[in-house]
Amino acid sequence: MTGQYYSVKQYIESINNDDILWQMIADHEQLERDGYIDNCTLRTNAEYISGQLGIAGYNIVMMMDRVAFECYRYFAHKYKNQ
Repeated sequence: MTGQYYSVKQYIESINNDDILWQMIADHEQLERDGYIDNCTLRTNAEYISGQLGIAGYNIVMMMDRVAFECYRYFAHKYKNQ
């Protein structure tokens, strides 16, 4: 472990900015639709957390999927009782 985060979930919960999380979801939707996405909020955050977790160089598309999953999960938990 090289950074301050122990999981992608912990990192996503630390962001405290719903607009950024929604942007990462939108980026993921574009990735799913087009099969590729250039520099974007999702990619930047996936690269950052990979470095924090000590797995820099890990398959970036798989990490972007994981980050997006945690964003979806964050909002599911946030809104499940509303």
